[in-house]
Amino acid sequence: MGRLHVSRRAGAIPASACVLSFPLCALVILAAVLPAAAGGEAPADPRPSEGEFVTFARPDLGFSVRYPRAWDVWVQGPSAWEARSLGWRISFVGRAVPPLSADPFRPVIFVERFPRMGMRLQQYTAAHQEVARRDQAAYRAVAAGPVQGRGGERYLLEETYEFNGNPMRKQTLFVLDGDGVFHITAVAPEGDWGQDRRRFEVSLASFALLPR
Repeated sequence: MGRLHVSRRAGAIPASACVLSFPLCALVILAAVLPAAAGGEAPADPRPSEGEFVTFARPDLGFSVRYPRAWDVWVQGPSAWEARSLGWRISFVGRAVPPLSADPFRPVIFVERFPRMGMRLQQYTAAHQEVARRDQAAYRAVAAGPVQGRGGERYLLEETYEFNGNPMRKQTLFVLDGDGVFHITAVAPEGDWGQDRRRFEVSLASFALLPR
């Protein structure tokens, strides 16, 4: 499977833009270089073997994705701050780091589908960034750009932010699907990102749309 090819650019929309009305607007392109290229990030583990992954397929929800075999699978309803989602979240949750009390956050990949609300995918991604800038402490877009995959226009966004004072990093793959957009999001603490980045990349690249 080929790697995702991401342009090192992060799109944004002005804070004055009204996300609810979604007017067409010019995106401000901010040049950003991945920390790995600058030598600021610890080397990631070697790419994991194919045998480490299993496929999760839900034709009723319209997607399949590969995830690490040892990880837990949770089927959940949407959280309070994700009320726009279409009623479910599938989470693939990584191993606990003992002792659990020392590091309670487990790496996670989750899949949700949201209404597109008439926006093009790049607009939709920019609106997502605007909300993140408003709601997440120390938010920064690291890299963004279109990618290739199996079905649907795709856009990959990598971001950093803080959660309860802890630096976090995430990648979100946005996949256009009719009047909706799939979010396939991988999240881990900044300091642990290198441990699971290769697994995240394999999972996000494997995401495929299925006929319903």
